[in-house]
Amino acid sequence: MIKINEKCKYLSLPLFLTASLSIGLFFEVSLFSTLAHGAENIHIFQLKTKNTSLKNDSFSKNIHLHVFGDYNMTRNTQREGFKSYLKGTGADITAQMSDSFSAGIGYGYSTTDLKKDGAKNRIDGDTYFIFGKYQPEKWYVSADLTYNHSQYKDKNPDINQSDADIYRGALFSGYEMGNVHNYSGLKYTYLHGKDKNNVAFGAPLQNGEVITAIIGTSYKRLYQPTENLSLTPLFWLSGQYDLKSNSRQTVIDVPDSAFIYAFEGRRLHRLGLETGVRFGVTYKQAELSVGYGLNWRVSHTSQTGKLNLAWHF
Repeated sequence: MIKINEKCKYLSLPLFLTASLSIGLFFEVSLFSTLAHGAENIHIFQLKTKNTSLKNDSFSKNIHLHVFGDYNMTRNTQREGFKSYLKGTGADITAQMSDSFSAGIGYGYSTTDLKKDGAKNRIDGDTYFIFGKYQPEKWYVSADLTYNHSQYKDKNPDINQSDADIYRGALFSGYEMGNVHNYSGLKYTYLHGKDKNNVAFGAPLQNGEVITAIIGTSYKRLYQPTENLSLTPLFWLSGQYDLKSNSRQTVIDVPDSAFIYAFEGRRLHRLGLETGVRFGVTYKQAELSVGYGLNWRVSHTSQTGKLNLAWHF
């Protein structure tokens, strides 16, 4: 059965998130050329720009509804024959509370087919997340909290089942310089494994923590050929380093996505690189965008294709 790691201190979350704000301010003041922030919520920080004034005093006139579909393929050569395929869909809604502050909430459902060590397994996950952004001028700070509950199953539904809860918090600080956005921050992830019968995938999911420092930049342009039509290409590049990670868990942050899952194995290499592109088309209040995200670490690649539909009320 799973043993709870009593040494894990939940208070590390607010301490590290507070530290990320200081890191972000350092890079902004010095205008240091950075890599980029983890793109699991890139739409929150890049596609939703600050309004100079609200469209209307009515709350319902400042709503952004976003529906997304993700397909991810992950390869990890640390485990012979390891492959995983994630399919996910979900939605979030954002409210522009004032000229400087916006906040939102969302939900996503995913299924992951995982092949390793000659076995085929499946992970079903429910993901809930909230996020917010404060931007008085060019400088901004943004945060998000994510909770994922997953069920791990093998071919035989009566054995080797287990559950896992994943909690993730992130805080970023950034500065907009025209079309270029520099930002940095920290991300904290806590995994809590829960056995039902035997164990998932032949080994128990242990409790563990991952703390990741991220710095980066993105480039976005706005083209408006007509009054009602606009085109928005976006590119980002991010550098990541795990300040802390447990040796027996592999935690997969799906690039350019809110989805996350974990399995018992070897931890990923601490240093990572993430990049991606997005192209959006907006006609009046409707927006359609397609994107591609890539996360690379030694012996590990994770690629995501993404489709977004949005409506600005």
